[in-house]
Amino acid sequence: MQSAYTVGHADRATNSGFLAVSGVFSVEMSLLRLAFHSSAAAMYWGTIWYDFHHIDLGPAIGWDAYGGKLRFLTFIDLVLQALYYTVCVVYDASNLAKVNQKRRFAMRSFRDHMFSVFVFPVGAFVVLMFWAIYAVDRELIFPQFLDDLFPAWANHVMHTVILPVNLVEMCLDYHAHPKSRWSGLKHIFIFSFGYQAWTLWVYYKTSSWIYPIFNVLNGWQKVAFMQGACVGITILYFVGELLQQKVMRAKKDLQETTSGAPKRNLPKGLSKKKL
Repeated sequence: MQSAYTVGHADRATNSGFLAVSGVFSVEMSLLRLAFHSSAAAMYWGTIWYDFHHIDLGPAIGWDAYGGKLRFLTFIDLVLQALYYTVCVVYDASNLAKVNQKRRFAMRSFRDHMFSVFVFPVGAFVVLMFWAIYAVDRELIFPQFLDDLFPAWANHVMHTVILPVNLVEMCLDYHAHPKSRWSGLKHIFIFSFGYQAWTLWVYYKTSSWIYPIFNVLNGWQKVAFMQGACVGITILYFVGELLQQKVMRAKKDLQETTSGAPKRNLPKGLSKKKL
């Protein structure tokens, strides 16, 4: 019969071994995140550099046009994605280097807010809206003549890759949404209406719409399209919140299963946000 001392010693040894394995796994996950974020940042910044130096769309819609390519939500989103994944690289490096915990917490809060409020909703909107319009009539969003000027790989980086990359990012780490839904929605509304104002301003200065689709819509249809776009981004904000919660619950269940711990339900009201 084993003594209490022997049993206690064995338990401590088991716990120490588990903590050691957990520590190694944590470092490996941090390195995996760093590699993923570095690759994404390099891809987006590389595409921006290539676009600026090698993709000439002419004086009407290229860099020499009023507002340059920053007139397009696609390019604004590309810059947004590049900035976000650069922030992630800095955060990952500081996490591995064990930088001051308070600074890391502030950086993580900024990163989470940026992803949940801007990066995921805007990125998903650009991908879904582009291909939806393209499927109806590509001339309304990406005229065929652009095929000779715009490389297919660059088009897919801007209009396809962004969504799956952000879904992988969502699975790799948890991104806390703002405690108050109104806080997140407020920033989404500011961004959406700000871009609409920018679109109208470009038309005012150039007498030319940024997107060909506006040339076939009448006044009320233009208003409905713009407000519908705002609603779409807002819906995608809630979709991102729902997906992130599902990923968190799935990872929690997996950890409890692999560790042999009994499954515990999340506290009631965890997913609820105060308006």
